[in-house]
Amino acid sequence: MYSVAGCAESGRVSSQTPPSAAATVGEARNHVDVLFARDAIEHGNQAVALSNLMIGRADVDPRVAGVAGQIAASSTSRTKELQAILLSWGFPPTTPSPFPPAATPYAPVQPGEHPLASDADFRLLRDAAGPRATEVFLDLMIRQHQFAIAAARDQLQSGMHRGAMSVARSLIEGLQVETSMLEPLTR
Repeated sequence: MYSVAGCAESGRVSSQTPPSAAATVGEARNHVDVLFARDAIEHGNQAVALSNLMIGRADVDPRVAGVAGQIAASSTSRTKELQAILLSWGFPPTTPSPFPPAATPYAPVQPGEHPLASDADFRLLRDAAGPRATEVFLDLMIRQHQFAIAAARDQLQSGMHRGAMSVARSLIEGLQVETSMLEPLTR
């Protein structure tokens, strides 16, 4: 199994609380807000892990490695912000959960589900070389972004916490920009 680093090297949230989290202490929330924060953190952790498999590789298109670096940075920032919000709600920092079993890559997705890449997906990317590595990364990352955008849209539809709603809007905007950078690289 692969382990995914949390929002900081030490596995702990930075002592600095992002502004959106600080402004949300005591504000009403519902279960959708909590589920969104946890789901978005998991997707962000996976985006970082997938990206890290591409950064610095000599056998992949440098444009892809560059976008992977941007994705890792933006995902780390969003994860820190969501970790701070969870902490402000009294929840402990979220630690990365194990990936789905290797037997479930490309599993059918039901409405409202936002699946993560499987261990088999990570192995496929790790073991791929050259153009195949680029192809696998782009497919996994675009799919991962689509599921994270769907989770953020669910938050906007059913959540209530202003800070979590703000992160959801920002996440949609950011992931759409990243997807627009990834899609031309698939050609």
